[in-house]
Amino acid sequence: TMTLDAIDLSVIRRDTAHRMVRFSNNPLLPVALQMESFIKDYPYGCTEQRVSKAMSFIALNELRDLLKLELNATYDEQIVETIDFISTVTTSDGLVAFWPGSKGYVHLTARVLRFLAAARMAGFDVDPMVIHPLKEALQDALRSNSNALYSRYKSAERSMALEALYLVGDTQTAYLEEMSRRLDTFGLESRARIIRLLHSHHELESSHLQNLIQGLLDDINFETIDGVLTATSMDAGRFTRSFRVLLTSYTAMTEVARTLHQVDPDNPHIGALERGLANRLSSGHMTTYNAANLVQFIRDR
Repeated sequence: TMTLDAIDLSVIRRDTAHRMVRFSNNPLLPVALQMESFIKDYPYGCTEQRVSKAMSFIALNELRDLLKLELNATYDEQIVETIDFISTVTTSDGLVAFWPGSKGYVHLTARVLRFLAAARMAGFDVDPMVIHPLKEALQDALRSNSNALYSRYKSAERSMALEALYLVGDTQTAYLEEMSRRLDTFGLESRARIIRLLHSHHELESSHLQNLIQGLLDDINFETIDGVLTATSMDAGRFTRSFRVLLTSYTAMTEVARTLHQVDPDNPHIGALERGLANRLSSGHMTTYNAANLVQFIRDR
């Protein structure tokens, strides 16, 4: 039995409001609807915010039937506008900046290249000349002594660069193998990303894969809430947080959930991670990049 609070119709002008009730056994689907409202009305527009919105729109377009969303033509328009915007924030060294004329960053370039790959896969026209300088910059960033990397966050930026290059078909086997040998030196989010790449591009023994998965889960705290297992927090010693490179506990948990869904879809901890993500988002973890990461996971889920 479910009870909804009554609406005081006396304070609402006729035909200006409606109420819709949706039921789902997946705690993230209502969150996706909440994020759609947040993303489409978000008023700011640096490169990260534009790209996060456009990435969300690509995923929401694919979720439209499932979520019973109305067709929104402005989504495609904003995706195209964002693709066109990228060249205005690409620096002479191929890195992407937050604003035209400012410094470029590896982590942002990787996020933008991921967006361009997703847009191209979704059928949007992406000029190869827009992708080319970003690829070259990220290829350079794979070197551990690259001057483009943040000194404190080299591992995180290198893993982001590697994943982005793979998504545009630029396989970097030697660097993937090197990072896999040093996996324990990476933070939680980066390890989740590298494990996905290893699973997709290398044959892993089942026992080795399970050990890698357990290593991710060991760094997440789980609690029983209202009788169900729920992910609640990260192990501070193994989790890298930095707003400089847009690493948060929320993105880390999302990346782990995405990895488990891809490499071990029957793992019972996926549900606990989903409940944790839904709870944390409702507690104020809403940012454009958190929203974009999560809506992509929901689409893939």
